[in-house]
Amino acid sequence: HPGMGYTENVDVWSVGCIFGEMVRGKIVFRGNDHIDQWNKIIEQLGTPSQDFMKRLQPTVRNYVENRPKYAGYSF
Repeated sequence: HPGMGYTENVDVWSVGCIFGEMVRGKIVFRGNDHIDQWNKIIEQLGTPSQDFMKRLQPTVRNYVENRPKYAGYSF
């Protein structure tokens, strides 16, 4: 996940996004840069839980906490 450092979780996230794009036939989180990418993810999946936010880097957590809250789309 962006903002959490690189671990194997990033690879799993990437594979999930690629699989979703293959199934849908279009880009899942089309962002213009890393900030816009975060915005797209939050708008579609919803604002992360407080437990998840604790694991983010402080600057990323501050950014996410100061954004509007989103419920996310129902799948």
